[in-house]
Amino acid sequence: MSRLWPCLLLLAGCTQAESLSFRIVAGLDDDPFATGSSLVISLVGATQPDERVFPITAPTFEVPALRFGEDLQFRVEARTGEIVFARGASFPFDYLEGSPPDRSPHVLLGTLGRMSRTTTQQPDGAAIVIAAADDGARFVTERGTIYAYRAHNPDGNASLEVIGRAPPHRVSGAWAPVGRLGFVAVGGRSPGASFVDATTGDTLELSSGLEAHQTGATAIGFERGALAVGGLVDRLGRAEVTWIERTAGELHATPLPPLGEGVYGARGVALLTRSESGDLAPRALVLGGSNAPIAWVVDPAGAAPVRSELGLADVSAAGMAAIGPQLVLISGGMVGSSPSDRMDLLIVDERGAADQLHPRALAAPRADPAVIAAGDGRALVVGGRGRFGLAHDTAELFEVRLDDLPGDVVPTGRAPSSVAQPRGVMLDDGTVLVVDASVAAAYFLPRGS
Repeated sequence: MSRLWPCLLLLAGCTQAESLSFRIVAGLDDDPFATGSSLVISLVGATQPDERVFPITAPTFEVPALRFGEDLQFRVEARTGEIVFARGASFPFDYLEGSPPDRSPHVLLGTLGRMSRTTTQQPDGAAIVIAAADDGARFVTERGTIYAYRAHNPDGNASLEVIGRAPPHRVSGAWAPVGRLGFVAVGGRSPGASFVDATTGDTLELSSGLEAHQTGATAIGFERGALAVGGLVDRLGRAEVTWIERTAGELHATPLPPLGEGVYGARGVALLTRSESGDLAPRALVLGGSNAPIAWVVDPAGAAPVRSELGLADVSAAGMAAIGPQLVLISGGMVGSSPSDRMDLLIVDERGAADQLHPRALAAPRADPAVIAAGDGRALVVGGRGRFGLAHDTAELFEVRLDDLPGDVVPTGRAPSSVAQPRGVMLDDGTVLVVDASVAAAYFLPRGS
């Protein structure tokens, strides 16, 4: 098969009651499938999967006598012995590049999805914050441009539209999405905060107060507002915690109980935690910064923050995302002067970061990758910088279930170009938008995987 995606070609048209024969023919480039010595194809159904094994060098792979039905799905793996180099599943051609004609009998099998440009337009710089919207996504670049990404439709069309400019004095501040309402920016070249409306691009200003958060603060977004945590004043970390929310057309800041000690340059993520009674409630996990091994769980409703000590490496260059209730995935980062392949899965409750698991390492060390929650315990780890500071165009897909901890990670589709500082978000249609200075691309998860 060389470096070719497997593709299933229907050989004969049949009725639902008949058996069909398929064969695999050469398709699109895909490096991970070329690394195995055998290709394993399974028909997935209600009963035990019907598994067939073929040498990966075979010119065609005939899979005869497969029953046809509405729920016909295929799984594919590239293996050497028991080692799996790539996994995939059948999914529709709903991306821009390489699409077959409508109602084509072809079925593509990808390594747990693929990434593709959905528009030829490019943003003017790397994204500093991104959020899903009803029609796609919104993001702000390092140059202060506010973009609307109008998502692809079944014909593969998408567009980027400039809808405004961020306040110049906030571009260097800490940013966080506020649900689908917009973004909060804290600090920067002046104290205070700004709110950027995701629909109009208009801004609201809070120009007084929040001096503790002007430099080195962490902003963490929720559905209705954002937390500002810590900062750096006169070379000392600050412990202040502030809730920022837009109400009645104005931006308001409410002080909350502070941390037990000052932090600056920390990382933060919003997630749902479970109480002893089983109820889910929003919390923020604040990690690293000036106190790298320390984690704080912060309640946006105003309960006192809870401190936990974890054996974490420096997370300043790691990617981090909440991938399910109580679960936070940390990927990559730096160890000394070298990028890391480390993976940490944290289990968090309202009493703190309670447990730390170590999934299999990434296939490639990555500094500053994007870790993007992709639903159902999955996360896309994409881009970042590898050895010698070179940007990656590769991605890996992590998947975990509560009955299969600590999860697994496998290579997946490549980005259309290198992405050194990507940002991303899962869209309403189940695809994942990945944005960097030179590209806006969609990652298509396999259906039924």
